[in-house]
Amino acid sequence: MPLPQPVLDYLSDLTIRRRSPACLLVSKQGRLVSWHNTLDYGLYGLKPDMAITERAWFLEGMLPLEDDPVVLPCVFTTSHWPAEIHLFPGKEGDWIIMLDSKVEERQRVLLQQRAGELALLQERQAELIQELDAFAHTVAHDLKGPLTGIMGFTELLRTQFDDLSREKRERFLDQVVQSGTRMNRIIHELLLLAGVRKQKVELRPVDMAAVVREALNRLDYMIRDRNAAVTVPDTWPAALGHAPWVEEVWANYISNAVKYGGDPPSVELGAEVQPNGLVRFWVRDNGPGLSEEDQARLFKPHTRLDEVRAKGHGLGLSIVQRIVRRLGGEVGVSSRVNEGSAFSFTLRSAPEAQYSEASGSAHQDP
Repeated sequence: MPLPQPVLDYLSDLTIRRRSPACLLVSKQGRLVSWHNTLDYGLYGLKPDMAITERAWFLEGMLPLEDDPVVLPCVFTTSHWPAEIHLFPGKEGDWIIMLDSKVEERQRVLLQQRAGELALLQERQAELIQELDAFAHTVAHDLKGPLTGIMGFTELLRTQFDDLSREKRERFLDQVVQSGTRMNRIIHELLLLAGVRKQKVELRPVDMAAVVREALNRLDYMIRDRNAAVTVPDTWPAALGHAPWVEEVWANYISNAVKYGGDPPSVELGAEVQPNGLVRFWVRDNGPGLSEEDQARLFKPHTRLDEVRAKGHGLGLSIVQRIVRRLGGEVGVSSRVNEGSAFSFTLRSAPEAQYSEASGSAHQDP
């Protein structure tokens, strides 16, 4: 049946596009008089003069109306669909209009989701700003040291060149080269950090013996200079990763172990297969060890390493953590004061339990 004029008059003030309006006319005694388009709202089996609450339980206690219309913004009818229900009195009885609120309900849920996402984005934004501030401070501090050294020694060479002995000139030039090398290493780590953030890599079985050998070759000067003994196992468990990134992890861990180890440093590398499908790799030193408080401060983004130890720069461990997490693993440290430290990282085990042969069991100053 067409919508009655009282209903049309009421609906003229509402936005009802695509909202599938339904209406019922109920007598002041709560008996059904007529109805229209109610199947969409799950109101089946309606009969004239039946008590409306037999089917529309959600109207219990709402009827009869007095003088003012009543609006129920979101009611789940027997069809479990959200409906906006309008009740207004008329001469023949009380009119009940139902409007589909699925769109509005979806919008409400979507708005809640967007609000939650926005809150997370704002929280992440605050974290990134804080991290960026720490990053800028770390980079500025780390570059300022070697740059100051370069400027100081070159100024001495410029102003006092003729008065300096050959030995002093060479020593100052060596200091300039070392400072430049340190700056180059910091810039390399900055580029690596940017690559870890953006680059997509495919996890492949890593030839760990070759990767460790390459890392040791990079650190050969430091190892010889400190007269350090670095022991590596004969075999390595097979693991998945990205070889250039894994090499950076080893280089960072080994350089820290040599730099902060005992006198002379004794560094041991190793690995063990864990029952959770991961392989744990570690570097153990004979240094002074770290307190629990110092351990908690490691691996935080751009926390300077020399805030925990006496020297070094603060990008390395942050990069290690980013690399290992991108490869599906985690980093860790185990240490006791006066008992040395063991820095570790995990990688996913390769599908087949194969082992890579190491080129030698030890790398030390002959």
